[in-house]
Amino acid sequence: MTGWIPKPRLLSQFLRFLALPRPLHPGLTDTTALAAHDFDVDSQTGFMPPQPPLARLPDEWETWEATLDSALTKRLKLYDGPTTTDDDRAEATAWREGVYKVGRTPAAAWMASIEVNG
Repeated sequence: MTGWIPKPRLLSQFLRFLALPRPLHPGLTDTTALAAHDFDVDSQTGFMPPQPPLARLPDEWETWEATLDSALTKRLKLYDGPTTTDDDRAEATAWREGVYKVGRTPAAAWMASIEVNG
């Protein structure tokens, strides 16, 4: 059996079923005629943006990118769990202190001014 071909009578019943008006509950809007573009949904990428995200921030943010790179390279622990050693804690503390210092760069001041001025 290579494929199923519906009998004409069954097909016509199915098409009649699809043509029936859909019952609406009180207070609900009929959304059957809405399309993806009505919700800003891209036909190729769905809810994701059509262009891929930046792989890396522009050069003025390189200090932050390097800070993130160091966290990824060191494989810092995200939490203080039962397997976290004293060395892990010390390394995470040192990294956080470095982040605090990066926070005092001109790029961080510029970011803070945007947040304040909106």
